[in-house]
Amino acid sequence: MFKKIVSSIVGDPNKKIINNLRPTVSAVGEYESRLKQLPDEAFRDRTADLKDRVAAGAGLDDVLPEAYALVREASRRAIGLRPYDVQLMGGTLLHQGDVVEMRTGEGKTLVATLPLYLNALVGQGAHLVTVNEYLARRDGGWMGKIFHLLGMSVGVIGPLGFSALFDPEYVNPGAELEDERLVHWRPSTRRQAYEADITYGISSEFGFDYLRDNMAVRQDQLVQRDLHYAIIDEVDNILIDEARTPLIISGPAARSGKEYVRFAEYVRRLRPNTADEEEEPNGHYDIDEKSRSISLTEMGIAEVEKRIEEIDHEAGDNLYDPRFYHLTYYLDNALRAQYLFKRDVDYVVQGDEVVIVDDFTGRLMPGRRYSDGLHEAIEAKEGVNVKRETVTVATITLQNYFRLYDKLAGMTGTALTDAEEFDKIYELGVTPLPTNVEYIIDTGQMGLGTRREKIDGAEAIAYVRPETGEPVYYKRIDFADQVYGTLGAKDQALLSEIKTVHAGGRPVLVGTTSVEHSEMISNYLRRESIPHNVLNAKIHQSEALIVAQAGRKGAVTISTNMAGRGTDILLGGNAEGLAAEALENEMFDRPMLIQLALKLLTEGEEATRDTARKSNKLTEDLVDALMETRQRFTAAMTEIDQVQIVGHLAHVLQEPYGIDYNDLLEVLRRVRAGELAEARIFVESLGKDVALVDDIMRRWNELVRYQNIQTDEKATAQFLAEQTFEHHYNARAALIRAVLGDRLDEANKLVTTIPGLAPHHIGRIQELREQAKRDKEEIWKLGGLHVIGSERHESRRIDNQLRGRAARQGDPGSSRFFLSLEDDLMRRFGGERLKGFMSRTNIPEDMPIESGLLDRIIESSQERIEGYNFDMRKNIVEYDDVMNKQRQAIYNERRAILMGEDVDLDEKVDVAFDQAIEELIDHYVNDYHGFIRGEVDRVVEDFTTDATNTVNVAAVLRRVGSLLPLMAELDRDSLERMSPDKLTSTLVALAHEQERQGTNLLQLLQAMSRFLPLVPPVPNLGALASHKGGQVQTRERLRVEYLAQVESLFSEFLADYADKADRDAIWGEAEAEIDRAFSHFSLDGLSIKNKDERQAHFREGLDGVLRELLLQSLSALDAEQLAEALEGYIDQQQKKWRQFIGEESYRNYEQLLLLQAIDREWRDYLTAMDDLRREIGLQAFGQRDPKIEYKKRSFEMFSDMRKNIDRDIADRFFREISGHQAFVQQQQQEVAYKVQSQDAGYQTVKREKGKGTELRKDSPDVGRNDLCPCGSGKKYKNCHGRPGMATAAAGGNGQAVQPAKSGKKPQQKKKARR
Repeated sequence: MFKKIVSSIVGDPNKKIINNLRPTVSAVGEYESRLKQLPDEAFRDRTADLKDRVAAGAGLDDVLPEAYALVREASRRAIGLRPYDVQLMGGTLLHQGDVVEMRTGEGKTLVATLPLYLNALVGQGAHLVTVNEYLARRDGGWMGKIFHLLGMSVGVIGPLGFSALFDPEYVNPGAELEDERLVHWRPSTRRQAYEADITYGISSEFGFDYLRDNMAVRQDQLVQRDLHYAIIDEVDNILIDEARTPLIISGPAARSGKEYVRFAEYVRRLRPNTADEEEEPNGHYDIDEKSRSISLTEMGIAEVEKRIEEIDHEAGDNLYDPRFYHLTYYLDNALRAQYLFKRDVDYVVQGDEVVIVDDFTGRLMPGRRYSDGLHEAIEAKEGVNVKRETVTVATITLQNYFRLYDKLAGMTGTALTDAEEFDKIYELGVTPLPTNVEYIIDTGQMGLGTRREKIDGAEAIAYVRPETGEPVYYKRIDFADQVYGTLGAKDQALLSEIKTVHAGGRPVLVGTTSVEHSEMISNYLRRESIPHNVLNAKIHQSEALIVAQAGRKGAVTISTNMAGRGTDILLGGNAEGLAAEALENEMFDRPMLIQLALKLLTEGEEATRDTARKSNKLTEDLVDALMETRQRFTAAMTEIDQVQIVGHLAHVLQEPYGIDYNDLLEVLRRVRAGELAEARIFVESLGKDVALVDDIMRRWNELVRYQNIQTDEKATAQFLAEQTFEHHYNARAALIRAVLGDRLDEANKLVTTIPGLAPHHIGRIQELREQAKRDKEEIWKLGGLHVIGSERHESRRIDNQLRGRAARQGDPGSSRFFLSLEDDLMRRFGGERLKGFMSRTNIPEDMPIESGLLDRIIESSQERIEGYNFDMRKNIVEYDDVMNKQRQAIYNERRAILMGEDVDLDEKVDVAFDQAIEELIDHYVNDYHGFIRGEVDRVVEDFTTDATNTVNVAAVLRRVGSLLPLMAELDRDSLERMSPDKLTSTLVALAHEQERQGTNLLQLLQAMSRFLPLVPPVPNLGALASHKGGQVQTRERLRVEYLAQVESLFSEFLADYADKADRDAIWGEAEAEIDRAFSHFSLDGLSIKNKDERQAHFREGLDGVLRELLLQSLSALDAEQLAEALEGYIDQQQKKWRQFIGEESYRNYEQLLLLQAIDREWRDYLTAMDDLRREIGLQAFGQRDPKIEYKKRSFEMFSDMRKNIDRDIADRFFREISGHQAFVQQQQQEVAYKVQSQDAGYQTVKREKGKGTELRKDSPDVGRNDLCPCGSGKKYKNCHGRPGMATAAAGGNGQAVQPAKSGKKPQQKKKARR
């Protein structure tokens, strides 16, 4: 009431928005007459002119009228559709960045072309995001004709790396006669698809490509451009329904699937607790319907403990003992999987996989997995293969991905119920756009009157011609919900309604919320002999086909609650679908053609022709087609016997693709090796058609298959029939489209050239088109499509989407929902109380309840659940927002390193080393005593039992033994008797003595060895005990090598920090002591028994020499000089490596090292954040806000991660650089090996089974005096058989490839450290 009063005072704000758009529509209309005079080729020039104007500074709003007028005219010419005025308004709102609510059938696909074209003029790309791959390819291929006429390029991306560019001149090989909207996609690289002016795709692929780009280690692996503008079709589905789970790229985790299988058995056959709260439990578990949670009762805990083998009751064990905490992880997931998640409701099992069913859309979500072990638990429950649990490698929520776009817009049939979420999460306004019919009525364009009447208590509105009273448009009739006491009573009423409406001839669409319920209704209809179609998650692939025919006379369609979004339901049925079904029934099928092919192979041509003549479905020209196919492949086999498959394909494909023979051989080799991405990039670099790669794959597979089965008559017959039938089946679809499009010349050409088609098929299709028209008129009079909802969804938006399938574009239609008090929604909010009321008042179960109170309860229930779901999604975003800022910081840093954008790689590496050295100097020089105290305090605290104030001394000594070598001199028994504080002070006191002895300096150099060995390892002379001879010589060799290492360290490390005379004196004394230590290691009587003792004595002697050497040389240096000495030593080692591997390889190594360090630590950070998110809720028990605590902890962990990145760089730099050099050399050797083998006519490929590689003959087997297969007309010996030609084709010279030398001079490091 309040809203109506406000609206009457200030007016409807949406109408004001629409009225404000009318001047724009008028401005677009002013161009229409002029543009109609333009020739087609002028549209590209007008687009180029608009791009120039925008680049020169013109705003998009300034050029909008002309741009939209161009799109309107191009649409009329290209696809025969002229956008309505109201569609121009929708396009304007999308350009402004709004969510536009457009009803089903109002042409959202066409509307999107307007703002896509306008925003693509900027040159930064525009994206159209759809709900599935089929719609992306269909809509892009359909609207691609408009964009092509306008001179705009269109790309599409899909799962499994599918990428393509729209090209009307191209037709997919082998699919020439398929749906015209799907066949003009020329395969391309992923990057090419994104570089198009406009790119169509599905939300997950856009998001995953963003994540993959931020995992790339080479620039050529990047595919996406900056995210400029996107329109999201079915925006509520993508930004709300799908946004509940983040996009995750995962790697395998350590957990095994065996534990899930074990616990799945433990929880089977448990009983639910049905006792009241105040009574003793009579079952093993309780389920909370509202929170969808399950918990064990005391009885259940005892039962499960009996089944878990690790728990020993006699020993006093129990499930919640800290020792068994890890088992509760598997138990909780097993319980949820077994009793909360239902097969054919929450998920389906396909083959050996569990596939999630989206509970909002009813669609399958292949590739998505429940998190935190739940998916693995469901796999164990269903007995399918339990995949190894995963860890997160990269992740982002859809909310945060789409917020990266500079401008975002969306369109859907139902958005107002989620307006708050669009505003708060995405800052998108929602504007409901009137339908074209509503716009016509509101503006009085046709002068129609309104007729109102009551039907079964519901208002029925028709818009009629005033002079005749004839209805022109209808408004949907929404009947009141019928609510029953039980599920059984509801289903009986629902089924009765289906029978009644079906008997009257009207089409019926039944919306269900689960696979289980749809199959129950289907079984009933089957028993009643009512023909029907079923669409649920199990047959998800047929969605568009089934829903398209749901408007046929008397049709009954049982569908998911989404009812095939993106596909219109036409009253009378889709004429194309009707014709396809009729031809399917009236013509031959695949098995018939296989039998005909088998007869041809076994009995010969005449017998086969005789069979075809006698059949009412087969024709003789099918025999000709089978023979032609066989001859074609037989001829190919003959050529392949001489020149291999590679030679045959080179011969067949060279001319059509206009490619050099040598280049074609290279492409063939790469395809054969499975290097498809590399092959596409190579073809692209040649400026040739990337579709060549897919054509090679298709032809190669066909040839290999025929090669393998040509001696088997049955298999050969099947192959020939499939080849022929595929071509014929596609031709059927092309014939239908030609006839329905009144292109009779094209249709006649098809029936004269395609085997199995005849002129009478044209007449049959025309007859079916007329039948569809008659049926539409009859259904119109009967009342149109009737939608039946089998249950209220928890979201009003989903219910409205189902209702919206009826009354498309002013057609008549109606809807009704059937509910029961036992439905999930009602049971969660008051259903039990109402059911009790029905029992007390003796209301029959089969009597529907109609009450305003009940309607308010239902609406209130939906609003509460919508609010709960919104809070849940907002909660996900709020947590991810913390990580999102960190993610962008990390990804920006990665991108700068990868692109070389103002990043000094040397400086980043230097900073990492500087920080590592600074930390070590602080620990071992500046504050050695404080460092030791901190470590001892931490270790003693870890191993102290608070209750008894006792310390596990043995564990403490093991942990700090390397830090306090003097600890060996302490009495162990005395330490055992000390209190924690006394033990700490005793151990810390050793730090002073160690510092006095110089042990801290030795420890400093040993700590440095984690990233660069400074102190040479002591030779293991004890190992000489196992040598049978040459012990003296070996000892001498080890002495010389050790002396050289120590001298190198001494001279390089201290060259700039000691006088030469002093340095020589110090070294001379140290050298003598080292010689003495080696000579004192007696080889006489050395044995296995005493070798360890002698080695320990020898090590002690050398350690003493090194300690004294360091004391004399380093003790005079202060901390800053010591740091400079260490940094200088590192600089020298880096310079050596830079000279050794070359400037280019060195810089590549630095870049790779930095990227890998970031990736490694970021992965660990994501895992830690997952753990933190799961645990942070416990903070609420301490009266602390979990989100605030999460932010604090996240900031601390992120800071630690940044330090860990630098530490990782320093730790791995010298440890991995030699491995990098070895890898580069191996790559060079492999290239040289491949070139040499190609010279000999072989290819190096990975074995299909097993490990390693093998050589395969990969060039045509041609005699030296035969003609070269490249088509040059020369003899093979004078063409590609000439020495060096194969090498030239591969780009080499027959010699091992030498490392590339950079033209740049080695970069001098900028020293500005201290």
